[in-house]
Amino acid sequence: MAKPAPVTCLSALLCVATALELPAQLSSPQPFAFTHVNIVDVEHGLVQHDRTLVVRGNRIAAAGSSRQTRRVPAGTRIVEARGKYLIPGLWDMHAHGAFSADLFVLHAAHGVTGIRHMGGSLDQAVAFRRMERAHTGEYPMRIRVGALSGPALDGFDQLPQFPGLTMIVTGPEDGGRAVDRLHEAGVDFVKIHTQMTRDTWLAIVKRAKELSMPFAGHVPYAVSPLEASDAGQKSIEHLTGVAIACSSEEDAIRLDAAAVTPSAAGTVAEFEHAMSKRVLSTFNAEKCAALARRFAANHTWHTPTLSLWDPDRCCRRASEDPRAKYIPVAILKWWESASVDTPMDELGLRRRMYRKRAEIVTLLHRSRVALLAGTDLGLPWIYPGLSLHDELASLVRAGLSPAEALRTATLNPAVYWNRTRDFGTIAAGKLADLVLLDGDPLSDIGNTRRVNAVVLDGQLFERSTIDRLLDDVVRRAQPNRN
Repeated sequence: MAKPAPVTCLSALLCVATALELPAQLSSPQPFAFTHVNIVDVEHGLVQHDRTLVVRGNRIAAAGSSRQTRRVPAGTRIVEARGKYLIPGLWDMHAHGAFSADLFVLHAAHGVTGIRHMGGSLDQAVAFRRMERAHTGEYPMRIRVGALSGPALDGFDQLPQFPGLTMIVTGPEDGGRAVDRLHEAGVDFVKIHTQMTRDTWLAIVKRAKELSMPFAGHVPYAVSPLEASDAGQKSIEHLTGVAIACSSEEDAIRLDAAAVTPSAAGTVAEFEHAMSKRVLSTFNAEKCAALARRFAANHTWHTPTLSLWDPDRCCRRASEDPRAKYIPVAILKWWESASVDTPMDELGLRRRMYRKRAEIVTLLHRSRVALLAGTDLGLPWIYPGLSLHDELASLVRAGLSPAEALRTATLNPAVYWNRTRDFGTIAAGKLADLVLLDGDPLSDIGNTRRVNAVVLDGQLFERSTIDRLLDDVVRRAQPNRN
C-alpha cells in the first residue's frame, strides 16, 4: 500500500482556525436553575433525585432538594429538567493537536468540557499560551485545556507525518536541553515517548525534577515501567511497556524492543507482531499483580486508551459511519488511505492482545491504581468528543462499574490536578461545567451519549443551539453534502 501523504497537523479539526470568523465575546451569562433534576454523585455512585441547581456567573451557586430550594433568586431563568440526569463535565485526558472552534464544538456538544493536551508542536503551545494571556480568540463553545504539553521527546522521528509532534533527543545533554526549551515555552509538563536510551531518559527526568516539571507519557523500551513509576512519572499512557513488564521474559523483550529503529520501513509493525506473540505466551499474572501494587503505592496514574486498541473499532468506510460527517473530506480520505485490510490471522492476534490489555486494566483497577479516560485524539478514526464515550464503554467492559468509569472522566482528572475544589463533582461553589443527560449513566454508561444540554463556564447551551452549531461544523467539513 502506498504511504499516506504527509499532513501538517493531526487533523484539520485540530488546526488553528485562522480563517474562521469567530463571534464576539459573550456577555456575562444569565443566572439559571435546573429544577427537579437528578444529580449524579460520581464520587459515591449515587443519584440524588429531584434537585434544584442554581448557576450564577461561572459557578454553581446552590444545589439542594427541590423541596428545600423552592425559591430561586429573582431574574433567574428556570430550566425544567424533570427526568434528566446532571453530571460533571467530561474530560478527555489524552488528546493532541492545536485548537479550533470546530474542535471545541465537537467536544462540548458531546459532553466533553475539558482536555489534557498530550502533544503538539512547540509553536502551537507558545501560540496558545499567548492567546490565554491576551484573552483573544473567542469561540462559540470554549472548553478547558487543563494541561498543555509541547512536542513529545523521542530518540527517533516515529511520526514524520505529523510535523512538530516530536522533539528528537540524541543523548543525555540533548535531553536536558529539550526540557529547558519546553520549560521556556511555558508548557505544563514533559511528554516522554517510546524510543530513547536509558541515559537520555535519566537526564530528562533529572532536569524535569530540577525545574519542578511533572513528566508523563510513554515508557521508553530501555526503561521498565516499574523504574518509571519509582522515578515519579505522573502518568503512563496507553499501558506502554506494561504488557511487556507482565511477561516472564520482560528483560529480553525490552532489550529487543530498545534495539528497534522505528524509522526503518516495516520494522515497528513486524516487531509489534512478534512482541505480541511473546507477551501472550509468557504473560505472568502474579508478576503483573505485583507491578500493579507498586503503581498504586507510587500513585502512578494510567490512561489506558483501551478503545484505541480494539481492532473491531476501526475502520468503517466514511459512508458507513454517521460520525464521519463531522470530519473534513480531505481528512477522511487520509484516514482511509492510512487504513489497511488486516489478514484474519493478524486480526485474531490483535483481538487476543486487546483482551489481554483489558485484563491488565481490570487488574490495575482491582489494585486501586488510579485511571483516567483518554482517546488519543488526533489519530485516524478517533472522533472529537464522540470517542470518549467509546472509551467509557470499553472501561465498563473491562470490569469497571458505570460509576467507576464515569469517575475516570470527571472526579479523577480533578484529583490528578489537585483541583477538586473547582471541578470533578457537582456542589455549590464549583465551576459550572455540566452535562445534562436524557438517561441515567449509572444504570447504562451508554447514556453519557444522550446529551440534552451542556453548561460551559456557566454558559447554558440547550439542545437546539448545540444542533445548530453541529450543523455548522458539518457544512464546513462536508461542503458538498446533500
